[in-house]
Amino acid sequence: MKLTKKLIVSVSIFLTAVSIEIHAVTFDGTPVDVSVTTRLSDSTFHIYEPPYKAMWTYREMSEAKNLTPEELLTSIASESNQEWVDYNNAKGKSHTVSKKQFEFRRNRSHEKNYFELAHKFKFSLNGVETVIVKYWFIDDGKKNGSTTLQAQKIDGKWVSSPVVGLDKLSLVIDKLDSNILASFFSSIDKDPLISDLYVKTRGDRNILNIDKLYDTLISVLKTDKNRLKVLMGD
Repeated sequence: MKLTKKLIVSVSIFLTAVSIEIHAVTFDGTPVDVSVTTRLSDSTFHIYEPPYKAMWTYREMSEAKNLTPEELLTSIASESNQEWVDYNNAKGKSHTVSKKQFEFRRNRSHEKNYFELAHKFKFSLNGVETVIVKYWFIDDGKKNGSTTLQAQKIDGKWVSSPVVGLDKLSLVIDKLDSNILASFFSSIDKDPLISDLYVKTRGDRNILNIDKLYDTLISVLKTDKNRLKVLMGD
């Protein structure tokens, strides 16, 4: 288990440090400052080392307490009916999943099909605990694309809860390699791979500005796709 280091960041929202709890186990992340139009606090960044596997684990919805973001993703991986899908959503109602799809999930190998968590960014948004988790789809034992989960802790339970205004932050967290992202979050420019880009992404008080980082990545995409692959860990 690797504990992340202290970081400072900015996005048009303000953030400060990251941690994780799984069945009484706490994964402490690195404190971070970030700016994003809305003020964020208590933010942290954590890299899962080794990667955390959110697998089909629960047989009944009643087993899924969703006390941590990791338990929420395990619950999502275990869903076997529409009520359960809705239970994992902040609004109490989510997208419709067909019976055929539930049957497919039930019958496939759970050892080879799961979510592999890479890293997470946790913070408080307007007093609500919020997290963005990057994870990979593992299909038949192979990585098949990544995405992010936005979730919030509501009434003591973590639920999927997309937040308006966090699109750029989610994209950055999804697309960048874990260690490259940690380097950008760091308050010290120490990674030769990104030294020239690091300066371009700083805002007030040398805090990482996510809007600037996003724009910098778009520029790299247009001018140096090979370098972008390095930043993404490809």
